[in-house]
Amino acid sequence: MADKTGKVVTIRLEQPADPLEEARQLAAYERAQARAAARAAEQADAAREESLRANAELFRILNEEDYRELSSTPRRRARELSLLILFQVVVGGCDWDTARLVLEDTNVSGENAVFSLSLARRAQEDSSRADEMMASCAREWDVKRFAQVDRLILWLAASELLRDTESQASIIINEAVELAKKFGTEESAAFINGMLDNIYNKYIKKKD
Repeated sequence: MADKTGKVVTIRLEQPADPLEEARQLAAYERAQARAAARAAEQADAAREESLRANAELFRILNEEDYRELSSTPRRRARELSLLILFQVVVGGCDWDTARLVLEDTNVSGENAVFSLSLARRAQEDSSRADEMMASCAREWDVKRFAQVDRLILWLAASELLRDTESQASIIINEAVELAKKFGTEESAAFINGMLDNIYNKYIKKKD
């Protein structure tokens, strides 16, 4: 065969592919890919577990004083831990898996552990609604400028008020005030009590 210049060019034809060899090569490639993916998954799992352990240890160190002061009453201790866990997730950037290790580290288990984690998760889920209620009851203040601990305590209590029966309101508000006394500033308890009272009367209390 000649090209444009008239020079003869020899074209070599490819040998026909062997279907069996192609199949063997494809199977070998897929096995290699599967092994690589399995190794990567193992490494990712190991790194995640190490990260969780590091987060839990950091949480323990940062909250060592609070741990010593946790209530001996199981239910209140669970509420206190829900605040500490929520703080670490929202402010500290930890993931929710860290909460499991924290609960184990503080000897909270069973239904109290479920209650604590559920309370924290629901508070985050209801946070936008809680902020709306807080903003309407504190028009002269920007909710985002509230002290972080105060705001999270309000998230927890507002979420409970929205989800629980009206008969539990006084207990929920009282528990929030106790959290404020322990973890907030000198002004936190009165501030939170007033805010929750307004929220309850405006949004929760059944009108006659």
